[in-house]
Amino acid sequence: MRFDEEAFKEDKKEADEDDLYGEILESDKVFARLVDKTYEGSRENFGNYKYINSLKLSGSILSGLISPIFGGLSTGGTNHYINHYYDDINNRDVFAIRGTQGLDDLINDGATLFREKLGYTPEAVQGKLDEYTKFILRNSKSGNVVVAGHSLGSLDVKYIQPELKAAFGDKLKTIGFAFPVWQPEGLDRAYVFENDPLYAPLGRSKKPANLIVLQKPFDRAGGLFNNFHSTKNFY
Repeated sequence: MRFDEEAFKEDKKEADEDDLYGEILESDKVFARLVDKTYEGSRENFGNYKYINSLKLSGSILSGLISPIFGGLSTGGTNHYINHYYDDINNRDVFAIRGTQGLDDLINDGATLFREKLGYTPEAVQGKLDEYTKFILRNSKSGNVVVAGHSLGSLDVKYIQPELKAAFGDKLKTIGFAFPVWQPEGLDRAYVFENDPLYAPLGRSKKPANLIVLQKPFDRAGGLFNNFHSTKNFY
């Protein structure tokens, strides 16, 4: 989706209403479904997408942040972050990254403020991103790679995209679902529903071409996060 630059030379000029919104690609709906399976901890195949393996990390990866904030509290356990699938029809590897699901993730959400506002990435958060990158580089056998994330996971895709792009070049596709608050620099496509509580409209003249705003009837029943932010809205 592109805007005519001439249309934005003056703040008073606005894009046509139709230019503000888009639709989700059918193929991307499948990737949203795979991200949902990562949330579920599923190890099942999905159509022609063969489940290969998952990235699990100890909760202690964020202990550097959790300890001072929660008085030494440790979350413990192991968190399931990425599912890896192989698409045997299109010969490509698909990595589906989930978003917030527990205390470690909430801490990570807060730490994202440091990166976006101050340009500083806390060491523990960078450690998680490094593990994501290593997992994808180590497991990509086809050289044709799709990395899709939801919410916090889509921000993670944004952060690891430069290193992955250096490795895979034009064979890399990056997709974000329910991309929250900030600009989705580097992603091929980022989707967000207009009524998502975490969508901060950037203004018609500032909306990046790779951010696709979706519409659906407004409904408060069940909660705004359920109706406009969860992965199930994207497939």
